[in-house]
Amino acid sequence: MFATRPEIRPATVEVLVDGQPCRVPEGASAAAALLLAGLPASRETPVSGAPACPTA
Repeated sequence: MFATRPEIRPATVEVLVDGQPCRVPEGASAAAALLLAGLPASRETPVSGAPACPTA
């Protein structure tokens, strides 16, 4: 996917994901915060109940 350039460091903010602090780039979406926190799934599909990842 996309990667940030190493010489450009965006400002970060700390958010709590499942009660654990996680630093994310300023302006990142909630879905991006879940992915950066390493959560495997945040919801279930309505038909089968299978775990589903966030869509960023």
